[in-house]
Amino acid sequence: ILKEYLKSSEQDEVKTSLRELDIPHFHHEVVYEAIVLAMEQRVSEFETHAQRMIDLLQYLGKASIITKVQFEKGFKRVTDDLDDLTVDIPTACALYAKFCDMCVAQNFMSEETYDKVYPPSRGRKRFVSEGDGGKVKTTI
Repeated sequence: ILKEYLKSSEQDEVKTSLRELDIPHFHHEVVYEAIVLAMEQRVSEFETHAQRMIDLLQYLGKASIITKVQFEKGFKRVTDDLDDLTVDIPTACALYAKFCDMCVAQNFMSEETYDKVYPPSRGRKRFVSEGDGGKVKTTI
């Protein structure tokens, strides 16, 4: 569904598909997959794909398809899986930080929610540039 959305930008189609699947208890997985799919794109295309996913998630929230609890659970799952994600996406930590920052900047995610879903042991500004191989700085 999400890969098709990246091709078509049809938000209504995603909403309809999720309603037809009739598995609302699983919608946190849509949030998780949307974030990971954005991170899997070329680094040069990340911001464009991340913005499209943020737009979709906002739309699904406003349409009451995905609840705040499901959003938080999906983001928290990404946080919990960051170590595993860096195996396939070496810049996952930096990209996830950027995705979360974009959400906060657009008032899609509150600072309170950010503090809940983003790992306190990995401060926002602790990651170095995308060319560092995903390594975390030990000092700020």
